[in-house]
Order: sequence, then C-alpha cells, then structure tokens
Amino acid sequence: FKLAHQHRPGAAVLHRGQHRHGAEDIEAGERTNLVVWSYSRAFRSTTAYKRQHLKEVGPPHPRCLSYTHDRDFGQFKQYPAGK
Repeated sequence: FKLAHQHRPGAAVLHRGQHRHGAEDIEAGERTNLVVWSYSRAFRSTTAYKRQHLKEVGPPHPRCLSYTHDRDFGQFKQYPAGK
C-alpha cells in the first residue's frame, strides 16, 4: 500500500492502472467515475511493457481490494454483509 488520496469536489486522480488499486464504499452522496482505456498493440508487444506486467509477488494490501472488481477478493477478505 503506497498512497491514500483524500478526494475533494472538482479534483481528479489519474493513474496508469498498472498496480492493484481500489476505492472504498461511499457512505453518503454520489461518486462519478470517468474511466478511459488506452490500448497500443505496438507498446504492449515491447519488452518494457512485458517487464512491467509480471504476476504479483505477494498478497495485495487489504485496503486495495474491491469486492466489486477483484475476482480474488474472497481469497484475502470476507465479503461485506449483504454483498
């Protein structure tokens, strides 16, 4: 676990998405996400890209797990009640 970001209205977080990341449940209000995918077949065929996408070397930090997005959530944490 490297960073916890405190959001504020009107601000955005941009990251490359090459590491496991997650978002905590909101308790009130709304959350809007804009997700943009960029794909380059030429870049993904390079050695540099392949070196960056090795299997995880250990278990994820519990704060970075998302029960809605991580298929392996149940291997590391119990699902929240009612989920």
